[in-house]
Amino acid sequence: MSHKNMIENAKEISFDPADWEKELYVTENTIVHEMFIPAGKTALKHVHNYSHVSYLVEGQAWVEVEGQETLYTAPTGIIIDKGKEHAITALNDVVWLCIHGES
Repeated sequence: MSHKNMIENAKEISFDPADWEKELYVTENTIVHEMFIPAGKTALKHVHNYSHVSYLVEGQAWVEVEGQETLYTAPTGIIIDKGKEHAITALNDVVWLCIHGES
C-alpha cells in the first residue's frame, strides 16, 4: 500500500495524541512527552504555539508538516516550528518523543 493510501485509510482510525501519551517528564524548563504510536495509526493534525523537537526513537513514520510529507526512520530528530500543522502516521510501532520548553 502506498503511503498516501495508508494515510487516507488511517484517517478513519486516527486518534488524538493525548490518547497515546505514555510518560511525561518535566524539569524547571523542559517538558518531554514520550509516546507510543501503534502501527497504522495516525495522530490527528494539530498545531502547537511553540517550536519543538520531536525525536523518533523507534520505528518508521510519515510526518506531514504543512502538507509536506517526509518519511523518517529511527533514530532521528525533527524540528517542527511554532504554528505549523503536523500529523504522524506510524508505519510500524513507533516510540516518539516531543521535547519543548514550558508553554
